[in-house]
Amino acid sequence: MQIFKSVVLLFFATFIFGCTGLTKSRTIPEDESWQTLTLNNGFKAHLKSIPGEAVSIRFLVRAGSYHETPKQAGYAHFLEHMAFNGTPSFPGNEALQAFEESGISFVDHINAFTSHTETVYLLDMPDDDKLNDAITWFGEIATSLTLSDKEIENEKGVVLAEQRQWGRPTTLEAKTFAAIASASYRGHSNIIGTPDSIRHLSPQALREFYYSNYTPERSEIIITGDFDLTHVKAKIRNAFEDWVTPKTANRASHPDAVLPGEPFITRVSPLESPALWLMLDLGANPLATQQDYEQNTFQLLAATAISERLKLRAAQAFVPIHNVDVSVNSWSEARFLNIALSYDRTWQDDAHAFLAYELAATRDHGFLPLEIESTSGKWSQRWQHNLNYLQVKWLREGF
Repeated sequence: MQIFKSVVLLFFATFIFGCTGLTKSRTIPEDESWQTLTLNNGFKAHLKSIPGEAVSIRFLVRAGSYHETPKQAGYAHFLEHMAFNGTPSFPGNEALQAFEESGISFVDHINAFTSHTETVYLLDMPDDDKLNDAITWFGEIATSLTLSDKEIENEKGVVLAEQRQWGRPTTLEAKTFAAIASASYRGHSNIIGTPDSIRHLSPQALREFYYSNYTPERSEIIITGDFDLTHVKAKIRNAFEDWVTPKTANRASHPDAVLPGEPFITRVSPLESPALWLMLDLGANPLATQQDYEQNTFQLLAATAISERLKLRAAQAFVPIHNVDVSVNSWSEARFLNIALSYDRTWQDDAHAFLAYELAATRDHGFLPLEIESTSGKWSQRWQHNLNYLQVKWLREGF
């Protein structure tokens, strides 16, 4: 942590864009085109009407693997599947059929995902023709999924097949993130569940998890695009206002997730190169002020500069490093600088010594102006490349 703090302070003081100090912390002006509707039950809707734009909806429920007991492993993810298997207004898969009539396809425009802490449903539509149906459907996902015994039993096979395809980490990076998640969420990191938990899942137990965890105060809907705000607000009230948390709600209670503070070892296969992975805590960054955004930019630039330096130094010193990856990522409500170095097994001690020396040198001496200039240029080019790619993707695929 001290290494990176020193590097960033040097960036702040002299190098990046010729700045001599941080700008004063100013709150980013609120986008007044957003409107938030909060119902009496705690449910929130965030709405932004944009004339001429396609309509996008995101419905999220803060229910994920972290809210499960060991016997409920995979239940949040299973409920995500069941949302596409019937509600009162859309029995079976009639919701998908209704949207597909308007050229809205499953996976590309209708999808969902479950994480450690939430389940999110996504729907993108070319216009507001099906918006009434969409709000009705999301309201029923929230309050009245059919969850029939027959449909639950049928879906077990689908989830078990998904487990066979995706359930086991196969790369070093995937194994490392799985280990971090397991430690951070105290074992509640298996989003997809286990074969036993899915095979023995009882419909009644799934319904109890649903009514305990799908509750209004833990849920929000976000809608953007060309639509009538007054009409949509009325429709949301009609779909969600009667939604209440059952008095019998029984949720798993866990302390806040935290990252492990001690080193851990993840085994690799004979075909994988071993690696050293450092995670340096940068603290929370809410991105609420100009200073937050400036700090975020400096962190990204610092990660790029460190990566370029390590690659160059390894080549100059003939250290047999296979790969260097330095990035800034968010995890458990905080940001981290990740430094990963992979190498041949027989050169492990040399690789570790090389990394320790170079990071200490960066801490003590900072970067040369030419390094900063080169890093800024490469970072700007990469940023522009990403923007160009997204623009082409939007033009080609319509989103």
